Amino acid sequence: MKNLCISRAVLCLMLGLCPLFFFPPAAGAAGAGNPHLLLFLADTTGTMLDDLKAAEEESETSGTKHKEDDGLPERKLDLMKHLLVRASEKVPCPLGIWNIRYIGGNSRNYMIFLPHESGRNLEDRRSYVQEKFPEDYPLFNRRTPLGGLFRQLDEDRLADFMKQESATATIVLLSDGIDSFSDYDEDAEISRDDEDIAARVKEESEEKDTEDEEESGGKPDGPDGPLTQVRLLREKYGDRFVLHTILVDRPDKDNQEPAPETGEFYRGEDSRRKASGENRLRRLAYLGGGDHLTGEDLFRDPALLASFCGRLCADTGPAPVPVPVPVPAPAPRPGDADGDGVMDPDDGCPDTPAGAVVDARGCWTLPGVLFATDRWEIRPQFAARLEQALIVLKRNPDLRVLVSGHTDSRASEAHNQVLSERRAASVRAWFMERGIAPGRIETAGHGELKPVADNATKHGRRLNRRVELAPLP
Repeated sequence: MKNLCISRAVLCLMLGLCPLFFFPPAAGAAGAGNPHLLLFLADTTGTMLDDLKAAEEESETSGTKHKEDDGLPERKLDLMKHLLVRASEKVPCPLGIWNIRYIGGNSRNYMIFLPHESGRNLEDRRSYVQEKFPEDYPLFNRRTPLGGLFRQLDEDRLADFMKQESATATIVLLSDGIDSFSDYDEDAEISRDDEDIAARVKEESEEKDTEDEEESGGKPDGPDGPLTQVRLLREKYGDRFVLHTILVDRPDKDNQEPAPETGEFYRGEDSRRKASGENRLRRLAYLGGGDHLTGEDLFRDPALLASFCGRLCADTGPAPVPVPVPVPAPAPRPGDADGDGVMDPDDGCPDTPAGAVVDARGCWTLPGVLFATDRWEIRPQFAARLEQALIVLKRNPDLRVLVSGHTDSRASEAHNQVLSERRAASVRAWFMERGIAPGRIETAGHGELKPVADNATKHGRRLNRRVELAPLP
């Protein structure tokens, strides 16, 4: 019997079958469900060797700014490596890592650092990134080819992978947003062109003469810009392709383009923000149907990073023919008709839909941290909380909701009324930008009139700056 076992083991090794017992099948393998490609694109071009923008804080008394030691790594590259190490141990499905790079005379704008099909387990994957990810490289060839990268991503990987039935792809770009081969304004204008953008890109590319192509390494400037290329990918693959972006630098708080303004730009209005790498990343995420986050927020908030990483494996978009599959709801607890965990006698909102995140009152609430004081723009680091509500809306296509805005009690009642209405409208616009029909969402503002906590405390005011959702009949 002992000899028989040894013989079988030898046969297993000879046939190359043993890895099947040690590594799970990669996404897309038989029995793994819908094929899903998850890639992190890590910018390792020259500017990533630079230090982060200096931290500045405005004094409430003097109004002057001073540098603040906030614990972040000094270099962009070090912050990116930290995020990759943490993500590699938190993402529960296979992932690949490509390094973005430019080398003169080499047409490939990337290097595969970790293949998507590597089969590494979480701990091994984390150790590999920690120990092997490049921390230094030559200072020459510093240029960043974001547009060429997305084009090659499609040519070398997506085009074949997405031929599989129900295949989806989620891409996470970690970068400072700098691109060396495109003009920001020209790329932005092409990317919002209402005409056949694919035909326009092809026509303009063909007009480039040989000398110009040789000078730019075969990468035409305008049509090959990253915004244009991501719009092409989204038009080609629809919701099966999702791009998230992470700014690997400190934000430029005076020049950030909030999500509503990005949406306004792509609906035809002129931009009020100057060109920057950060705003390029915001627009890339908008065009790619994903979220824009900052490396600073992810570094400081492990829960936010864990939430983001956990969603990546389910970031598959709708099926080609979206036919809802009924899922049996869990049996409600005794005295909890809507199953939200709040007993009926204490439930202030008894008709909450399944899957909604509720507060202690049982009401479907988007926590107040969505908004800064006296602002209505949705803070990007909390978009993950809106995503939960978006999932509920998409799973219930007949559900109509009322979005109600609320404020704390600082400022006048009239001012707070307008502010609450703007907060509700901001959330409505966010949902509409992600495919929810306008007719499914109504808005209302209640100002400071319906607090849920004590406005005399900082914590209470934070809770009162909120938006609530309620089903409509």
